[in-house]
Amino acid sequence: MVRPHSTRTIRGGSSGFSEVVDGVNTTTSSYVVLAEFGRFPLAIFWWQQTMHFLSRVSSEVHADRMLRLAYDVQLQLLVARQQVLLGNQSAMGRKSRLPTCWLAQVDEQLSTYNLCINNDQLPPSARLKQLAERQYIVHHQVATADSNQVRAYLGLNSSAQYGYKEHLSRLDNAQLKRSLARFRCANHKLQIELGRQVKPVKVPVQQRYCKLCDLGAIEDEDHFL
Repeated sequence: MVRPHSTRTIRGGSSGFSEVVDGVNTTTSSYVVLAEFGRFPLAIFWWQQTMHFLSRVSSEVHADRMLRLAYDVQLQLLVARQQVLLGNQSAMGRKSRLPTCWLAQVDEQLSTYNLCINNDQLPPSARLKQLAERQYIVHHQVATADSNQVRAYLGLNSSAQYGYKEHLSRLDNAQLKRSLARFRCANHKLQIELGRQVKPVKVPVQQRYCKLCDLGAIEDEDHFL
């Protein structure tokens, strides 16, 4: 399994490239940047590759092959971990002391789809990738619901529209394309965003009034349009 901390530079470079192309600030939510391009975190791709590898080694018919032997050892460690956890609930808080096993990480992820390593009917890796992508969309919409950037973006796009946006290829004017992307990603000068950047205390959302009219309205994307 690829450890997150060992791939931080790669993930940062991928996200940073999208930010430059889109013309948005580095503080823009990663969810918004990826959604604009219809892309997903590299971790989902790694997850698909892991499942493809698991399918390959678990179906190895030659029991004396090195990969098959390594898989059998990992499977035994996984079973040992599960028995310890089932027999001793206090071990739940001391997982670091349990036998190291990368299959345990895979099994934990599979459990979110009501699947397990011992299930002989595991879906193809491509299907598991789709499940991971759907889970990512739903999770981040809920987890970042209080983010003005995400809230504004979801106001323009539903989860069903998660994908590469046509204006990125239809518009020839680079400046217009970036201006539209910045507005869609809440990278603008409206008070709803400027008030969030005030330090040390943010301006309450209810007080981020429009300074160009006397309607006493909050200057957000809907008011601007």
